[in-house]
Amino acid sequence: MDKKDLNKKLDALLDLYMEGVIFEEELEQKSNILKESFNKKESKKEDVSLDSNESIENQKITSKNKSTRKSDDKPIVEISNLIKHYKGRPQPAVNDISFNIFPGEFHVFIGANGAGKTTTIKSIIGAYTKSKYKGNIKIGGFSNQSVDGKALIGYIPEKADFPKKMNTIDYLVSMAMLSGIPGTKAKTKAKEILAKLNMSEFAKKRPSSFSSEQKKKILLAQSLLNDPEVLIMDEPAANLDPIARDELFNNLLELQQQGKSIFLSSHILDEVGKYATYTTILDGGKIVFDGTIDNKINLTELYKTYVKFGSVDNNTTNKL
Repeated sequence: MDKKDLNKKLDALLDLYMEGVIFEEELEQKSNILKESFNKKESKKEDVSLDSNESIENQKITSKNKSTRKSDDKPIVEISNLIKHYKGRPQPAVNDISFNIFPGEFHVFIGANGAGKTTTIKSIIGAYTKSKYKGNIKIGGFSNQSVDGKALIGYIPEKADFPKKMNTIDYLVSMAMLSGIPGTKAKTKAKEILAKLNMSEFAKKRPSSFSSEQKKKILLAQSLLNDPEVLIMDEPAANLDPIARDELFNNLLELQQQGKSIFLSSHILDEVGKYATYTTILDGGKIVFDGTIDNKINLTELYKTYVKFGSVDNNTTNKL
């Protein structure tokens, strides 16, 4: 990426901000990441970059076909002593939580509304700067705030917002280029992913006008552009009908079988319980269960057993 490419990407980010697709804090963070990436490439030789790519590729190979944790596995995501407090709130949204996500697992993150799930997810993906929370988060051994760490994750938010005047293929190409993928390769990659998701016919249509199911598929396509090691999703099945949910989970199961880690929050416990290999339950800002499960375990009953407070605001013992 040369200076001209950097400026194009910064302009594209600004356009997304003006369209309301990203917020000011995210604009600043993504701009800093692009500048950091540019400066890094300027100061290092190309072979260092190639070695880095080879290292990531080797990690993909070793992570394949692992659906349960083993003693010699290393976590792809490590959350240690995470504390996040919002100004004006008496209770911390999450209070000293620690857990790991391992390669190839289908990790379900559950809890009541207001328990701290979205706050945790936003902390993992770097939506908050390091100064806004306490604790450590590593992705593939890298800081979650670093370019190397962010390159290993794909993220699907609960709500889908797209530019009103941009079609699907242009949107995906723009997102891919912001991730550092060259224009020609970005378009090829976007087309390939749309084909795999049976969405090729929507390439020239505007995703802002799509149904909830179609929007989720575009978000899934976007999250796969950088070939991530772990997919992180906040309520991906929300507002989907049973058939659409089934198709979504089949897509996720296929990705898991390819060696990718799936980490998602959900309230549809009977549904995700069919696929989960590991579950973390959050109650009132604290972890109350963190362990391996299988489809013989009733996730709803497990939830009822461990969840006592629900929202952080109901947990009067949850103090800093």
